[in-house]
Amino acid sequence: MQVQGEIDSLVATLPNVFTPNNDGINDFFNVKVNLPVTYDLVILNRWGNVAFDWKGKLEKGQNNLWNGESKNGDKVSDGVYFYRIEFSQMEWVEKESFWVCTCDWEIITN
Repeated sequence: MQVQGEIDSLVATLPNVFTPNNDGINDFFNVKVNLPVTYDLVILNRWGNVAFDWKGKLEKGQNNLWNGESKNGDKVSDGVYFYRIEFSQMEWVEKESFWVCTCDWEIITN
């Protein structure tokens, strides 16, 4: 039996808290992945309103996705937020797969 290729499994590291206070520590909601993927991210506040959403590509390694600002540049308030992120393999991969995570975490800016 010959193996023609190897299919990697996605390993993603996601935060449970971040502190966008410009102190250089945990200032971004970042995602670390072991292979390039596309993503669709939606972040909701505790009332279910969209605080941030974005689609794009993630490179292998750490990717800073959100700095705690709304799309119009306003800082969001401290509190618990919920997110849904969907990962898909890049277009050049023949067989597409996806993984969805729906989680919550806290933003602390003090």
